[in-house]
Amino acid sequence: MTRPKILSRPGIHTTAFYFAIFMAIGANVPYWPLWLENWGLSEGDIGLFIGLGIAIRVVAGVAIPVLADRLDARRRSLAVLCVAAGVFFFAHFWIESRMTLLLVTIAVGVFLAGAMPIAEALSAAAARRFDFEYAHARGAGTLSFLIANLIGGILIAWFGFGFLVGWIALALIVAGCVAWTHPGGGFVQSTPPRFREIGKLMLTPSFAIFTAAIALPQASQAVMFTYGSIHWRDLGFSEATIGMLWGLSVTVEIVFMLLMGGRLIAWLGPVGAMALSAGAAMIRWTVMAFDPGLAVLIPLQAMHALTFAAGHLGAIAFISVAIPERFGASAQGLFGGLAIGVCLASATLVAHVLFPLYGGETYFLGTGMAAAGLGFCIWLRKNWDGRAVLV
Repeated sequence: MTRPKILSRPGIHTTAFYFAIFMAIGANVPYWPLWLENWGLSEGDIGLFIGLGIAIRVVAGVAIPVLADRLDARRRSLAVLCVAAGVFFFAHFWIESRMTLLLVTIAVGVFLAGAMPIAEALSAAAARRFDFEYAHARGAGTLSFLIANLIGGILIAWFGFGFLVGWIALALIVAGCVAWTHPGGGFVQSTPPRFREIGKLMLTPSFAIFTAAIALPQASQAVMFTYGSIHWRDLGFSEATIGMLWGLSVTVEIVFMLLMGGRLIAWLGPVGAMALSAGAAMIRWTVMAFDPGLAVLIPLQAMHALTFAAGHLGAIAFISVAIPERFGASAQGLFGGLAIGVCLASATLVAHVLFPLYGGETYFLGTGMAAAGLGFCIWLRKNWDGRAVLV
């Protein structure tokens, strides 16, 4: 019997990196707003801090991957960024002033913003080079996000919020060590792109429409990311229940990527998968705005497989087909760092104003963003011929 290629050494290595990085992200996304609240920030301040952290990622998420492409130093850049983020998370143990907290928040945002586009480019390159499915590696790695979700609330209750800081920091440092020999290194491109070429790629019509088509639906999750846990707690849900709801969404994402991800792209194509994601997001955020009970929240959280995973896989497939390999990290940075970063930061800052006034109705902001993204998906289908974008 032929061994599944995800179990080859490159597949395991790629999965190991995702496991480590998402062990940090899985604890950070649902519980960090609660850490900030425990530290002493108000709901409005939490939105402001997170929004500013996301805003700075817009620059870092483009500039760092572009520089990594230009210098042909993706693996080294990814390793250094992960370790630096871990060290700065450890610094939270000694923060005593709001200004210091803000500066550290911005620094961590810079490191993580630069790391993720490079990681996606390396992982997609490894999947192509060693012939395993990217969706399988990403889905298996995302299992760690689920573990962090499920046990995070319990461990915080037992050991306090200081445990959360150490957990995130150590996971990031481990990710950096694994990244140093990532199998995708050295296979993304042959000739480093010039800065002028990267700028031309950004202005290419098909790529510009693509960035809007994926950025708006993906960034429509801003209200959930920033205020989801806090709002659920205000509605009376316990930390354990909140962790379960986050964990459910990731469980469905894992199953979706492992069993259906490749088939979905083969069936709908990159643009069709992104359109499905946008339509599902419109439904999810509209219902969320009415503060549904647990019985309705469970299927809504299960829709994460469509609102996030389908769109993400569609975007990765589009980059693989439409963008020359030597632009791999730059393209990931342009749509992830610039487009999604701008939309996510803007939506977070708007939510910072709206949530204290309207509570759960702030989710309508996500509905509008997803609807706009669906419109761009339709436009992209009419303007992209399915071939590589010429730069």
